[in-house]
Amino acid sequence: MRFTDLGFIFILLPLAAVCYYCCPKKARPAALFFISALFFLLAEPCYIWLFAALIPDFIFASRADRIEPQKRILPCRLIILKNVAIAAVWGVILPIVNESPAPIGVILFCITSIEFSVIRSREAIRPCGFFESAASVTFFARMQLGPVGGVRKLISQLQMASPSLSSISRGAMLIICGAAKRVILAEQLFVIFRSIADMPTAYYSTALGWLCAGCGAAGIYFTLSAYSDIARGIANVFSVTVPRTVYFPFQAKSLRDYIYRLNMPMEDTLNRMLLHGARREEGTTANYFISSMMPVIIAILIYPSANSLLWAIYLAVLIFIDWLILRRIPVFMALPARIVTFLITLPSYILLLPTTLYNRLYLISALLPGEAIPLINDDAIYLLTTNAPLLFVALICCTSAIDALSRITEKQLPQLWWIISALSHAVLFVLTVSFLLWNVR
Repeated sequence: MRFTDLGFIFILLPLAAVCYYCCPKKARPAALFFISALFFLLAEPCYIWLFAALIPDFIFASRADRIEPQKRILPCRLIILKNVAIAAVWGVILPIVNESPAPIGVILFCITSIEFSVIRSREAIRPCGFFESAASVTFFARMQLGPVGGVRKLISQLQMASPSLSSISRGAMLIICGAAKRVILAEQLFVIFRSIADMPTAYYSTALGWLCAGCGAAGIYFTLSAYSDIARGIANVFSVTVPRTVYFPFQAKSLRDYIYRLNMPMEDTLNRMLLHGARREEGTTANYFISSMMPVIIAILIYPSANSLLWAIYLAVLIFIDWLILRRIPVFMALPARIVTFLITLPSYILLLPTTLYNRLYLISALLPGEAIPLINDDAIYLLTTNAPLLFVALICCTSAIDALSRITEKQLPQLWWIISALSHAVLFVLTVSFLLWNVR
């Protein structure tokens, strides 16, 4: 089961929401935990034992305020070692050995549980029950590349959660928007991306290289953004909020900012755990080290393979160059900085092509025109003309223009915003269902 499946959108999610709101307020955390366990069982039946493995974490989190600070250290360390081992073995090593996708939710749940245990060990925060801890860590919206961390805020929301029609409506819109990004934009861009991978090197041109890199970058962005929207939408359906995961990375003004925008909650979580009391904006050597880890973590979450690890290494090297040289260069104008960041990071997505390393390196070299490589050829013209509407929509959606216009309209003309949003999401809903039905067919 995936969050873009018709059965999830039309049957499972509405039934889960109805069951959740039918429970008494005090029983809703327990209901949410069992709902999350059910969805995890449907998505990853072979890994349902993870919920049992996390029970000691929930017991510790719910009783930490009753334990003396010095006595919290040992159980917290044991929880960290256990979750690191689970994430490393079942989330990283076995998927790489078996050349299969990492099981959804395993790494995110482990990291979230580690962060919550560390927070409970360090700070005397408000008491919480077993099921409040369990529901916050295993909230099923996190399962598929969803936001990590933020358990403390989620617990406070669960303790005060009440149904809101506007929140549920906004959640439905976010789910529709996320499904549309994944089904209509990301999958179609990956089709172009893979079609270029099947071409022999004799067909390469500079235009084809930039088209390939652009489609790969946009495909990854829309995949991450889609699951971020779906996670936020599911949370809104249950009248809680989770942070946005990705935020328009192609508008970043620095390489470190680019990496941060690909998964903001994950980097914030690592900073909170590893650099207690420090701020990400300080830009210390430790901050840059955490930023260099982020591409590897994202690659593992998306698909742990040699190609994705090459992509991660490329971006990690860029972070090192940023720390060593680029951060010392003052930025006087935002637009040139954004253009330079975009041009430097874009070639990395060619490394994700499902083809030989020679072909990928050759296509990267084709990004700069030369005597042996034409500027444009018939294949590039064909792909550009036949996919012009898709590429235009993807280009617009990769910028924050629509997002900014939506926020301004909602603030100034809220009734008009609701009408336009309802109509546009109704159209997106029809298109998304059509694509899903076509794929089923």
